[in-house]
Amino acid sequence: MSKKIEIISNNKNETFKIGKLIGKILLNNGNGIILLSGDLGSGKTALVKGIAFFLGIKETITSPTFDILKSYQINKNKMLFYHIDAYRLKNINNIGLEEIINSDNCIVAIEWPEIVKKIIYKPFLEVMIKYEKERNKRKIIFNISGHYKEIIDVFEKENLFNFR
Repeated sequence: MSKKIEIISNNKNETFKIGKLIGKILLNNGNGIILLSGDLGSGKTALVKGIAFFLGIKETITSPTFDILKSYQINKNKMLFYHIDAYRLKNINNIGLEEIINSDNCIVAIEWPEIVKKIIYKPFLEVMIKYEKERNKRKIIFNISGHYKEIIDVFEKENLFNFR
């Protein structure tokens, strides 16, 4: 059974901070998959930048819109961090995404995940970001299940529910 929670982010710095906390949970678990949905410019990549920062990745993180996939070595670890942008994908057969997404010892962030959901066999964390232009805020909606439920405790400890 899954649980939905919402957090309001007032700016990119808060979205980045939320990403760092997600990165902490993913690294503590030794792997993980996060699916990021939302309109263009809603803050998906800002969240991924926070995850990458916590993982110790020094490279500049940009959305892999035209590359589709970027991989990064996680500092002091043999793990990899994959950042996938599936926006332009029309066909996912025989391109190796299934093996990457479901492999062990990696953390995967997927923007525009709708087409790849059917090839994910492991638990994942779903995140929907809605930009509220009139309030200049982002509503970040988490669909949490499985071992990702610890995220609720982490968010409470960091008083993220007070971002509202």
